[in-house]
Amino acid sequence: MELFKDAVLSYRKGKAMEYLKQVFRDYYRAHPPVFPPDLTKREWGFFPFLKGGMRRHVAFTNEDDAAFFFKNDTPRHAYYSAAFYKEPGAARMELKEWQGAELIFDLDADHVAGAETMTYEEQLVAVKKEVVKLLRTYILDVLGFDEENVELLFSGGRGYHIHVKDPRVYGLGSKERRGIVDFIMGTGLDHEWVFPKRPLDIKTFGRHVKVRFMREMPKMNSLGWQGIMSKGIRRFIGDLENMEKKEALKYFTALIRSHDLKDDKGKKYGKVRIEKTFNNLFDGERGKRGVDILKRETFEAFSDDRYRDLFLNLIQKEVSVNLSGETDQPVTTDTHRLIRVPGSLHGKTGFRVCPIPLDQAESFDPLNDAVVFPDNEIAVETIREGEINLKGNNFKLIPGIHDLPMYAAVFFLASGRAILPKEAYKACEGIQYPP
Repeated sequence: MELFKDAVLSYRKGKAMEYLKQVFRDYYRAHPPVFPPDLTKREWGFFPFLKGGMRRHVAFTNEDDAAFFFKNDTPRHAYYSAAFYKEPGAARMELKEWQGAELIFDLDADHVAGAETMTYEEQLVAVKKEVVKLLRTYILDVLGFDEENVELLFSGGRGYHIHVKDPRVYGLGSKERRGIVDFIMGTGLDHEWVFPKRPLDIKTFGRHVKVRFMREMPKMNSLGWQGIMSKGIRRFIGDLENMEKKEALKYFTALIRSHDLKDDKGKKYGKVRIEKTFNNLFDGERGKRGVDILKRETFEAFSDDRYRDLFLNLIQKEVSVNLSGETDQPVTTDTHRLIRVPGSLHGKTGFRVCPIPLDQAESFDPLNDAVVFPDNEIAVETIREGEINLKGNNFKLIPGIHDLPMYAAVFFLASGRAILPKEAYKACEGIQYPP
């Protein structure tokens, strides 16, 4: 009996995939994907709706051929290569004749701390915050790529892609791309270089000599991580200044505890030293406080080196962690990577792989802006409970039959949470899509 039930469920899931394929096909007939101008140099890859693995090593001779494929074969997932080839359709990589590749950054919920405890919507909020930081701080600011050579896309699933289309990066190999990733993530960052020491004064006691050192504060206009840290320190102390003093001390203490910071003898910092370090920063007349001196790009803001060292330990952890970027290293370093086709549909959500104007990165809402299907109501049978907010509407479904707007029905069908009721097997026809 169980085998029979499994077979029936498998059959009905197959019918749901046939339905989705028709829905995707009708969409592509009205809205083909966004094809790159050099599409004939790209390798293409596709996952089908029904059984079978990825079909790779596909090449198109022109845009019409590519559009025809989407309108007729209609894949569940669609990809093209970040690389350009002389012979993109060759069955073996060594025969394709690699000619270069875009620099790709891929960031999704897997790279967000604590994502496993978040809802899907919370993951999307968290990952967008990280991708905006990656885009603004590193790709556009520190690395200095022109906005016209940078493309931002929502992946249609749980993250974002950034394409750097600057000819200067096309010839970079995996090693050079790995170096870019290591820089962005702060891998192996040498804080002795970021905050170098230099002698301040020398005292002699008989045969003994004691040298007192000072730490140099990096300048705001410094290149690389010195400039990043300088700006980060300003933001950090600015955030503390904006709090009530009691709340700021509590937050300051909690950060030190959360990072498990210790002094040079391996002992945890005590309450007295923490409070004195904090008071060094915020006590006194405005303009002469420790935070005011730090803003003048010098660490000579503390009454004792022990308080300076505690502050340095904190910002080396807190600021570098908050400012380091996240990205999927294997994607960026792979010079043959396949990446989702802009304007295509994601086969597990039904959302569009959305190109996003860079000036709209912060305001982009994937659960509204990437939802492309209309409000036509259709029935689905939920087999796994699920909840999502789409286009401002909440859908919380328990197992059973539900009438849903098509955009929600497609999400539950594509994600495997729903199938079609038996009476709804006929694929949809003549759907009217919004422009």
